[in-house]
Amino acid sequence: MYQEDTLNINQIQFNQLLLEAHSQFQLRDMNQAIRLYEEALNCQEAGRGKIKYKLQDIDRMAIILANLGIIYFHNCDYKQATEKLIQAFTMLDRKNDFKCALLIKILGNLAIIKLITTEFQECKDYNDQAIQLILSAQPPLQYQLFKELMYIYYRFQSFEAMGDGNFENLEQKYDGQSLACFYSSMGLNRELCGDMALAFRYHQKALKLWYELKENGFIVITLRRILTIAQNERMDCKDYVQQLQKCMQSPELRGISPEILFKDCEKKLQCAREITTSLQKLEQQLNYQKNQQLLSQPLTVKQQDEFWKLALKLRLKRAIQYCYHQLSQQEVENASLLQQSITQLEHSLKLLDQQQPYENYLQNLPFTKESVNIIKSHLLKFNRICLKIQLQPFLNYLYQLKLEDDQGQQQFQQQQFNSKFQSNQPYNQQIQNSNYQTQQQPQSLSNRQRQLDSINSQYNSQQSQVNNEQQNQLNVQSYHSTNDQQNYMVRGQNPVQYQNNQYQQFNNPLQSNYPQNNQIEQQDFKQQKQQTMYANNYEQHQLKNSGQFGSQIIGVTGNNQSKINTAQQQQQLLQQQQQSQYQSQQQTNLKFSKSQQNPQQIKQGQNMTVSLTKSQKLKNVGLLNAAYRTVMLGDQLTKCNKSSNGRIERFFILANDGTFRWAQNNKHINDPKSVNSYLVSDIRGLLYGKVTDVLRKSYNDKLEPWLCFSLVMKTRSMDFYAQPLQINSWVFAMSEEIKRRNPSAFVITPGKMLWRKIKIILHWYFVDKKKEKGGSKKKNQREIRFAKLLLLYANNLCRLPQIQ
Repeated sequence: MYQEDTLNINQIQFNQLLLEAHSQFQLRDMNQAIRLYEEALNCQEAGRGKIKYKLQDIDRMAIILANLGIIYFHNCDYKQATEKLIQAFTMLDRKNDFKCALLIKILGNLAIIKLITTEFQECKDYNDQAIQLILSAQPPLQYQLFKELMYIYYRFQSFEAMGDGNFENLEQKYDGQSLACFYSSMGLNRELCGDMALAFRYHQKALKLWYELKENGFIVITLRRILTIAQNERMDCKDYVQQLQKCMQSPELRGISPEILFKDCEKKLQCAREITTSLQKLEQQLNYQKNQQLLSQPLTVKQQDEFWKLALKLRLKRAIQYCYHQLSQQEVENASLLQQSITQLEHSLKLLDQQQPYENYLQNLPFTKESVNIIKSHLLKFNRICLKIQLQPFLNYLYQLKLEDDQGQQQFQQQQFNSKFQSNQPYNQQIQNSNYQTQQQPQSLSNRQRQLDSINSQYNSQQSQVNNEQQNQLNVQSYHSTNDQQNYMVRGQNPVQYQNNQYQQFNNPLQSNYPQNNQIEQQDFKQQKQQTMYANNYEQHQLKNSGQFGSQIIGVTGNNQSKINTAQQQQQLLQQQQQSQYQSQQQTNLKFSKSQQNPQQIKQGQNMTVSLTKSQKLKNVGLLNAAYRTVMLGDQLTKCNKSSNGRIERFFILANDGTFRWAQNNKHINDPKSVNSYLVSDIRGLLYGKVTDVLRKSYNDKLEPWLCFSLVMKTRSMDFYAQPLQINSWVFAMSEEIKRRNPSAFVITPGKMLWRKIKIILHWYFVDKKKEKGGSKKKNQREIRFAKLLLLYANNLCRLPQIQ
């Protein structure tokens, strides 16, 4: 009993010392952390002497020794660090996964220490031991151990996660020394990976920040790396040589020779390059083994879903490469359309990369020729693994994209159009009834003769209405984003195909006929605009001779026509009548006078046409269509905090049920516990620019005002900062949707938004930045007119000034 009480007391003291030591290490008080860890080690030794020997005590001591070694390393005491790490390594043996991970950390830190102390062969040996330990582990554990080693070396879990070294919005995530350190480390990482051009740019960014922070030591190190890259790549480096000489004359570095300061620097980098090469080969080997294991086992439902995602990403990358190849040709046609396609493809790929559930899986299957060949070689196995129903869509999706069935889509749009516009249903019913009557075989001469005059008297007004409906159907879905037809259009899907195959979605950017469709929309818009101009001026320019078109159509007037004696002649007569009516209507594209039509019906049809076409005058079909695609697919936006000085990244989307949703990422956007939502109909309006108090905080002064907008809710505003390629889509689509659901809301039209954007940009460059530089910034300033801003722009040779 006494023994157990003593054990508990020792255990409590031991845990308390560990917590305090870790806290001091986070506060960077290395000496205090070392003292506490030493006391914890002594406490563990005392506990072992009073109780029976346990294997668990050895593991605890190994952890303490490993932590001590890492602290000594951060304290630049490499001799003590090496002794503690080796002592911890000898106490452990491979008996579970936790010990393997701890051994990897010990070996990785020993390799770094030996690299610093220029013991290059021992550095390589420790790295080789870590690689052998990873390969000897079981496959599920191999990749986790590889991530541990990669993070110790590069602060990235894999080369796949490191990507091509391009990262966005770094200035918003880091600032000051953190950003400068990140740039320097990324420059060194790109050097080790052989990407000298990107390494040079990262070192230049780091140098600029180190100058601002006045860190002479880091300035000298960065200049040395820039000079080495510039000399190897045969670039001009005179300016950097002068900067290095000037820095070496500073009081901190005066009297120190550059040869002594950078002794064995290139040898260390060469050793690090060899280690990097070995780890790159290890990652390829692990990925190959993981692919083999994946392809040899039956796929679960979740894995099948992930594999469709993989196939889509592969196709997106191939399509982007093809577009760039087409742009590289000397004589390329439709270069602007190709560039627009590339932008949409890259945006779709970015959205795909942001989907967290598939991130790890996609990282483990790199898109190389080797992985594609593996997929091809195992197609027969997939026939047994996958469902037969899903195999055919997978093959089509992986190697080619089928063109959508335009005819089926138009039929679906016809049905949706007739169902959405209730005011047009009686008119459509009359047209269908009349067409049905004209196409029927006449049963008797007397019945047909009695119907003929009534049909001919109504056909002219009905035929013009049919043409207007057919032309409006192609563009109507662009203005109603939340109905079912718009959902399919945003996804780029034939609705019938989407119901049959849920995996064939998000393929609109890959359509080979996408530029074609865009041109068709523009042509339809122009044609509809011409009809609108005629409809508006209809009463002012009536046709003087109401019968001048009637003479072209058999049976319209009926005054000089002979009687029809047989049913066969009657049928031929009707066919000729319909054909000639259609040709004349296509050639003239005009409406008949009121004397030939029912005044009440033509008034109803004319009002509907004018109401539709007037709205089309104010809306560009291509812009709104692209904007709705963006907001209904969702995107990452920067949200400015109201109660605190800060900004957060969130995933926002305009949902199908008329709600504006946001969550931490897109995998939570449909989770009721994690998502936030707000009814679009409850939004009071949209403000473009820095209008609200939140955006005008001093913390947000560096945000470009033309990339900001706010949604005005009932009790507060929600303020956003977007990227240049995002701002137009979000303002256009949200203004349209808010106004459609809440007619009393205040929004901004696309035309006003673009003019205001020009004014804000000019004011930012010629007024705001100039006053910031001069230091005379006042809150209440008289508004500068747009004409004066244009004059300033013209006086500057139509160029924006460069901001330092």
